[in-house]
Amino acid sequence: RAVWAPMTAAFKKVKDRKGWEEAMRRGIDALLDPTERSALRMAFAEGLRATWKKEDEAIAVLREVLDDDPDHLEAGAALGEIYQRRGMDAELRELLARQLDRARDRGDARAVVALSLRTASLFGPDQKADAMDVYRGALDWAADDADVLRALYGLYGAEEDARDRASLGERLLAVEVPGKAGALALDIADQLVAREDEGAALAARAPGFR
Repeated sequence: RAVWAPMTAAFKKVKDRKGWEEAMRRGIDALLDPTERSALRMAFAEGLRATWKKEDEAIAVLREVLDDDPDHLEAGAALGEIYQRRGMDAELRELLARQLDRARDRGDARAVVALSLRTASLFGPDQKADAMDVYRGALDWAADDADVLRALYGLYGAEEDARDRASLGERLLAVEVPGKAGALALDIADQLVAREDEGAALAARAPGFR
């Protein structure tokens, strides 16, 4: 560090991009500690973006960070921000899918939920089934998460099984905030009436208006 840090600063100061990049690459290659190597790569990526306006090259460096350390939160967040801003939905979904797999491997239910919500939100109207599968996978980790239940419930349409939607609605009703529970209870009751289950419809209305 004592050698490459002043060198990279000098190249940056005189706006010698080629010399700066070479010095950064040499520094990265010389570092044996993975944490330090990732930190220098992050500085490299930030320099490419902020100073030299070379975002495509910064993307490649951020990917190198994640190849070296798949759980590097800062690199994942930076790459995700770039993908989202540039409308690179396929790349963002791939990134989130890898992060989701890592979260499952760690047994991190909170991360699974957060990543699932973000992943499913990227699917378009013609990919509703894919989004629903992501939400259902999240419920395997957090069965009573209101955000996931609400998002999945909202995707059910006339073509989906009415019984499944009513059952999901009842699960959501058990954890829904009071301000939304009344309307949800009526919606569930209407579905049950449509199924000619009036007894269940009356039971469904009750929790929403307590």
